[in-house]
Amino acid sequence: MILATMQPIDTSENSIAVCDGVVECDQKKRDWIFSEIYATTRQIKLGHSEKLLKVSDKNLCFVFHPIRDIFNRIRPVTIVWDKNTSEEEIEKTFARLEIPFSRYLELKKAFQKKQNNKKIFVFGLFFVLIIACYFFK
Repeated sequence: MILATMQPIDTSENSIAVCDGVVECDQKKRDWIFSEIYATTRQIKLGHSEKLLKVSDKNLCFVFHPIRDIFNRIRPVTIVWDKNTSEEEIEKTFARLEIPFSRYLELKKAFQKKQNNKKIFVFGLFFVLIIACYFFK
């Protein structure tokens, strides 16, 4: 399942809520989407930069819509999905929100690089500890 929220272009409109690539109009469903996303993001400081994060068993993507609102403000988009969500569903949701899928791919590549760097650092630290234990017996 993939959920998304986005600030509208016009302030007279409600925020946009998307579930599995479908824009939701039903208020109960919209409220549920907002609460699910809030439950995932409430402990995270998203700041003012686009990012892709792993939060427990969910993935979180925070991006800015390429089209600004009527007051020329950046429109934040928050997308949350579980590990069972396919790339096709993610691409469908990005398309529905009119966000280039290439932006997600760039964030994913940077996220994977950061994860690999963490693994290399941990392995290097472990290697140094083994060598230190060997020489200081």
